[in-house]
Amino acid sequence: MTVRRGSCLCGARTYEIDGDLDGVWVCHCSLCRKVSGGSGIAILIVPRDRFRWVTGADHGRTYQLRPTYSVTRCATCGSPLPVEENEAHVYVPAGS
Repeated sequence: MTVRRGSCLCGARTYEIDGDLDGVWVCHCSLCRKVSGGSGIAILIVPRDRFRWVTGADHGRTYQLRPTYSVTRCATCGSPLPVEENEAHVYVPAGS
């Protein structure tokens, strides 16, 4: 089985994803545009049971912007991190 690894820019928070990816999604909603400062955010939508944090549990800071929208960033470098928004999926910034 393929294991993919990712992290924030400074490497303080790391994660792993098991198995193949279903593709990259780009959200262009107004919140994603504002959070990214660009035209949208490229994300991987990963089933929760295939995602796990490896290191840096104390480095994530989650900001609840709306009841169904939050952003998680590294407390050290500010990089976007995967968001555990619901019970079924984790939303992983594609560049991480």
